[in-house]
Amino acid sequence: MDSEQYKSICEQPNVFRLRDLNETLDVLRKENMSEVALIAEAMLSKKVKKPPLHEGNYDTDFVALELSFDEVDSIVEAVFDAEACSIQGNGEPTSKTQTYVHLVNLWSNYLETTE
Repeated sequence: MDSEQYKSICEQPNVFRLRDLNETLDVLRKENMSEVALIAEAMLSKKVKKPPLHEGNYDTDFVALELSFDEVDSIVEAVFDAEACSIQGNGEPTSKTQTYVHLVNLWSNYLETTE
């Protein structure tokens, strides 16, 4: 695989950075959701192969997911709820709000492609 192919694969809505999946897992574990197992399995077995001379480390790995509409929809709901709960009573965001906004956007984009 060359760099252009790698970049093209990594831009797909079902391909996530490992660090984004770890953040997602944190949310899903708090809710005891069954999708934890699906994402954890993908993180182990569905990493996108890197081109030669690729720079980066474990945190910059990408993982290609193959989830159903219902699975992705459940994840969108969970990260959206986490985002909403991260807003303080006075309406101010917390340090995690931006992370949750980012996750909502990623998972919502993926959801649109599963319909």
